Amino acid sequence: MKKWCILAIILGRGPLEAAAPPLGWGIPADCLVYFHFQETPRWRQLRPRWQGIFKALEDGSFWDGLVESAMEVGLNPKEREARKKEIESWGELLAAVEWSRLLEREVALGVRSEISRDLTEVLALFRVAPEERARLSSQLQAALEGLAAVRPEFEIVKSERDGGTFYLLSSAKERVVQLCLGSRDDVIAIGTSARLMRWSMQLLDEKASGRGIVFEPDYDQAMGALLDSGAAERDFELLVRPPIYFNQLREVAKVLRPEELKDEEAEAAVREQVERRIKALDLIEWAGLAGSFDGQSIQARFQILLAREAEARGFYKAFGLQPPLEDLSRLVPKEAGSFFLWSGLDWAQLFKALSGLLPEEEPGAKAKRRSQLQKKVLELAQLLEGRMALFTLPGTPPAIESAALLKLRDQEGAASKLEEAVGAIRAVLPGNRWRSEMEDSGRGPAWTLREGDRAALVLARRAGELVAGTSAAAVEKARRPDDQEAAKDPAKNPLLERFPATGEGVLHGALLADFNEAVALGRLFHGLLSSGNPESLKEWLAPEPPKPSPLREACRFIERVSGTLRRQGGAYRGQLELRLHAEKGERGGKKDF
Repeated sequence: MKKWCILAIILGRGPLEAAAPPLGWGIPADCLVYFHFQETPRWRQLRPRWQGIFKALEDGSFWDGLVESAMEVGLNPKEREARKKEIESWGELLAAVEWSRLLEREVALGVRSEISRDLTEVLALFRVAPEERARLSSQLQAALEGLAAVRPEFEIVKSERDGGTFYLLSSAKERVVQLCLGSRDDVIAIGTSARLMRWSMQLLDEKASGRGIVFEPDYDQAMGALLDSGAAERDFELLVRPPIYFNQLREVAKVLRPEELKDEEAEAAVREQVERRIKALDLIEWAGLAGSFDGQSIQARFQILLAREAEARGFYKAFGLQPPLEDLSRLVPKEAGSFFLWSGLDWAQLFKALSGLLPEEEPGAKAKRRSQLQKKVLELAQLLEGRMALFTLPGTPPAIESAALLKLRDQEGAASKLEEAVGAIRAVLPGNRWRSEMEDSGRGPAWTLREGDRAALVLARRAGELVAGTSAAAVEKARRPDDQEAAKDPAKNPLLERFPATGEGVLHGALLADFNEAVALGRLFHGLLSSGNPESLKEWLAPEPPKPSPLREACRFIERVSGTLRRQGGAYRGQLELRLHAEKGERGGKKDF
């Protein structure tokens, strides 16, 4: 710890502070993902606004929903029902932890992967007040012991080493399943690997081989670039390094020896195919984000540095060659409450790239229906040039209506394809309540997919664009040329006046959304991207009533989110802002959250 002590003396810090290097020192340099948060005076000023979120974390219903969502990945409905009491028990155990105290001072998170061992490891470090460490550790230990009691195959092993106490929860049937807890000095650690946790503690003591991620050139380059682009002081930061993952894939591919391939020529062909797929996805050198707090907002700048050869690779051709956004006023109707604009995708190129990565399906009726739908979607995608504009009409959830504008490459060819696309979607949806119909309001035909009396999807055309919406009203707002002309006058479109359109480089993305409407935009965006997947379409077009979300309710102190994405040279740069409601008394005494 000598380096940190010398630095502390230079900075005039006391001996107690000198014993506490930043937690980033304890996140190994080979991690794919790194996140760090540090308490600052700006955070302390804002902290009362987050009490609702902390309360939600200490509410069992939040954890119930999170655990249930995680279990849905590997369990069918019958298995989930059988585990219902288990889920509730886990939620109660996790809710008993004082997460507000655990997350208060400093947090560091690392994710690393070893593909050769089919292993992904996660580590979270928390700095707590020394006098609170024992209490918080006891709460986490009780939660761990409770988790072990729920399942008979779980057991806990305790060990004392490296100056700390460690608890390992593992499965007696499968040792790979681990959940670890460790504590020492003023640090509490939670992770999925005992080895990684001990390594982290040694890094904090400067006793381990290797070094922390904050000493890596990628980290210096990313954070330096963000500060150069105008980022404020860093209260929190994020670094993602995809090449680490892809380089591991390449190493695994070198030793591929499929049993069914006996000759070297066949093995070489397989390795070449793997390398081709890796190159199609290996587009990013690193992605970094730096953020800060102030009394009324949370601000962040981010940068995505493209790999040197990215422009020659498959998926880059799908998104990187799109023209920048221009004339925003034409894309946003004056009645809109929120919008998301993106220079978009070459949809045909995207489907082509995806088709080269997806495995072939087993023959059967289900696979045939999926193939037919994907074929129709691909035919429609080939008519699209890429640009996307989503907007919402103000309302109260779930009554918020939304629509999307997609630029057409072939205006005439789209006419015959829209009706076919609606028919193909209807064919894969369950039940007899679905029907499609065509209407003409005087601006050309619109095709509507209905479930009973409810419009689930409306497709139509506007000059040069495809319009997709959740209601006929939203689609008509997008198609009315008089509104589009009026929107060019900023005085008649206050939404655009609130948009922060400054920044260097050409504009490729823009977002301005109130809290409620951001959810509606997200749902519409998800539906557009899942249009080739029948299962996702069912969930999007016939959604279940939303479950109460304590975390979503706690976030209602956020008034709106805004941001931009710009291309400058070989990088994408952007900024995000979460604007908060004024505190009580700041707007005529009205309580806004």
